[in-house]
Amino acid sequence: MKKCIQSTIVCVFAIISLNLSGQTKPFPQNITYPYGYKPTAISSTHAQNEYTKLKTSFLETCNNNVRPIAETKDITKSESMGYVMLIAAYQGDKANYDKLWNFYKLKRSSSANNMMAWKVNCGGIVDAASITAADIDVAFSLIIAHIQWKENYLEDAKTIIGILKNSVITSCSGIMVLKAGYGYGGCNETNISYYTPAFFRVFAQVTNDNIWTALADDTYTILNNAANATTGLVPDWQSVSGGAATGGQSQNFQYDACRVPWRIALDYLWNGNTKAQQWCTKITNWANGKGASNIKDGYTLNGSPIGQYNNSAFVGAFAVGAMCNSQPITDSFSARLGELNESFYYYHYLRLIYLHVLSGNFWGPNLTTDVPSVKKPEMKIYSNPISGQITVEGVKRFEKIEILGINGDILHSEPTNASDHAILNVRSLEKGAYLLKATDKAGAFECLKFLK
Repeated sequence: MKKCIQSTIVCVFAIISLNLSGQTKPFPQNITYPYGYKPTAISSTHAQNEYTKLKTSFLETCNNNVRPIAETKDITKSESMGYVMLIAAYQGDKANYDKLWNFYKLKRSSSANNMMAWKVNCGGIVDAASITAADIDVAFSLIIAHIQWKENYLEDAKTIIGILKNSVITSCSGIMVLKAGYGYGGCNETNISYYTPAFFRVFAQVTNDNIWTALADDTYTILNNAANATTGLVPDWQSVSGGAATGGQSQNFQYDACRVPWRIALDYLWNGNTKAQQWCTKITNWANGKGASNIKDGYTLNGSPIGQYNNSAFVGAFAVGAMCNSQPITDSFSARLGELNESFYYYHYLRLIYLHVLSGNFWGPNLTTDVPSVKKPEMKIYSNPISGQITVEGVKRFEKIEILGINGDILHSEPTNASDHAILNVRSLEKGAYLLKATDKAGAFECLKFLK
């Protein structure tokens, strides 16, 4: 959390306002999740390297904004926006996050109730239909952005969550269901890879609306209605009852369903949901029987291969799912993921997601502690030009106080010692701009910018 205030002092010092872009949870966090296993073969370095690759090879500028490419450099798909905005938020990359967010806002489709158009280019909209999962991911990324930088991201998230509630949630005999997009899908046509129950539980907390908790819980009814009893494999598309979806979509475990282990596993890693653990355990036990290097990019639900390639989209999803199962299976699939190196956009974006989860950098937000509240600023600065000192008052509730260069380098740091004031020697500072930063035990801080 950031608060910067304006004050005035005499002689050689002047205080002016400033809004810092530093994040509260800088990458890497490398957390240990409350539940599950973390791999020994994957670190934050893997995730960082892939993010660097994203910025150099997969992001295109569009006027003053940024968009992720798809099959060709001129096309962007809404689902890719969701993936990349999630990772930019977890990375704490505010510059790119804001440019992605601005691009998203420009590509909302009026014919899809202001959800993002599924396929766009820099100049306009190619296909105005919407994809539910994309806006879900974008809304959740805004919650992470709120935790990172405060600002107005949470209100933006609530706006999208409200649009989703009114656009794509329906009830099928008392079961809460996601339509595939605005104006289509529902009881006879839903896609289980669009459901992320851990995200829905956070939406419920943000909005105080239990419809999202119901949707999170009902996810497991829909999942298990279609899952094969032996393999655990689920189809790309299904009816709520588990039968074939209308419209002739894939009834196999292919490039939609491959994402389900990641989306379901989060509900165990963050929340300890046993239904998530049970399904992830079943499907990763089956996958382990095949072997990480032998996994193909497509199966019938009984486990017969219909694909031929071994890639990150499938291997990485099983690695994340195995975090709910055992250390050996997690390590086996994670090691194989670390060996893969692909250039196709879809593989890369999912690979990025998986690596962040595996390395402990896809943390679950706790909105009661991640953004601590800060009282009205009370700090004041008084200068003594003769002695070359400044006196800072109103710092009793802070734990430490620092002087930073304008580029963020820490030039001086000391504890406040529970005193209400601190005297700092600034005689050695060259003429220029500096930041005075006071931080409390929860990580919240206030800052003043002064000129010498």
